[in-house]
Amino acid sequence: MSKHIYTILLLLCCFSAFAQDEEYIEQERVSEFEEIALEKARDLGTYIEIISDKDSRPSDVSEAIELAIGLFLDEYQRVQVSSLNRTEIQSFPIREYLDRIRLLSYRKVEIEWFDVHQVSDIKLGTDGKYHGVITVYQRFKGYGDDEIVYEDVTEKNIEVILDKISKNVGGTIVNNWDVFLGDLNVIETREK
Repeated sequence: MSKHIYTILLLLCCFSAFAQDEEYIEQERVSEFEEIALEKARDLGTYIEIISDKDSRPSDVSEAIELAIGLFLDEYQRVQVSSLNRTEIQSFPIREYLDRIRLLSYRKVEIEWFDVHQVSDIKLGTDGKYHGVITVYQRFKGYGDDEIVYEDVTEKNIEVILDKISKNVGGTIVNNWDVFLGDLNVIETREK
């Protein structure tokens, strides 16, 4: 009986030491993960520009939509949208949001992201994934003929998720961390 208790205690100590080492490794690589997250946020901004450009070829738009969705944890992540013309904030799954951008009724649409901030509030969640937030500002311009008919600036928070992904490499399971985007939430919408 005491052998079993000793074995259980030994396993618990090993697991605890492994978990602490795992935590240490993660803290050591936080700046690397932050840079990857910022790069993915910038990539999303670029894909949105392609999708919203009425002069983009349909094949480029379709490719940009798929590449943008690939940046997210899954395609069920939600994007909030707002307007100066309405009080409520709407929310759409990422694919629907991107399709809606493509179909806006303006002759020309410009969506630009600027002032992309560092990842903040990185914390281990109860789901075993690390979560953080990137703040971006989005400038939206909708054109009629040759003039702007609607324009706003929206502050948004992008959830960043650091998840461990298991891959089979030559018959061996390898665990690597990867960074994904999560929900995009509206903080404030204002006039330019």
